Amino acid sequence: MALVVVLSSAVFALDNVTIVYHNSTNILSGDDKIIIESAEFRYGENVFLSNKSKYIDNIESSNPYIKVLNIETVFPNKYIIHAVEREETYVFKTDNYYIITDESLKVLKKEKTFTNMTENAIIVENSGYSTATVKAGEFLAENIYYANVFCCFGEWKATENAKPDYTQIKSKIKSITINYVDGLNTGANNLLITMWDGVEILIDASTTKMSDKINFGFSAYDKLATKPNRITVFEDADGHISGVYK
Repeated sequence: MALVVVLSSAVFALDNVTIVYHNSTNILSGDDKIIIESAEFRYGENVFLSNKSKYIDNIESSNPYIKVLNIETVFPNKYIIHAVEREETYVFKTDNYYIITDESLKVLKKEKTFTNMTENAIIVENSGYSTATVKAGEFLAENIYYANVFCCFGEWKATENAKPDYTQIKSKIKSITINYVDGLNTGANNLLITMWDGVEILIDASTTKMSDKINFGFSAYDKLATKPNRITVFEDADGHISGVYK
């Protein structure tokens, strides 16, 4: 009974909310007040009995660029929203719009036009989303493949423990083509990575040993003094990751 009385005390009535970002912000800079208001917090409610998941949903649907890591309860009556700013990662062309998403396919914005530049998101060809109808704040149909691909891109870094360098990745990779086929490459799940300097890295059967194959392709790309037209990476008959270039 004593515990119930203590938890129901007005001391624990929500009174203050702040935001802490765990990466640098650009789009969201200066928007703390708007973001907090979008959560529709019920000030005065008991901080131990509130529905935090509803607040997170409100924040993320109203502010596409934010990803809420958690809402921390700080004794006795304060919340801290721990968040990161989502990065523009992929661009999908639909019938009417260009859809810009993060690596998890959350729609950050929709544009009538899109100019492909080295600082912009990576264009995705043959995505299967050409007829998608979504709004900013929503997700494209779930496809873990894209998150896995970008995770592998993020392994291309200078130091072992570095986080993915979005700026570096986007400055080198111009586009990717899903399920790529041509006269010589007709297998399933081929991934064609087109670099800004024109070099193509073709990952054969990319859903198998994806990380090893993409890392092999990037390593070859970095080490070859004379850049080839295409580097093709595959698993040989002995199960080893191999590559050829021309």
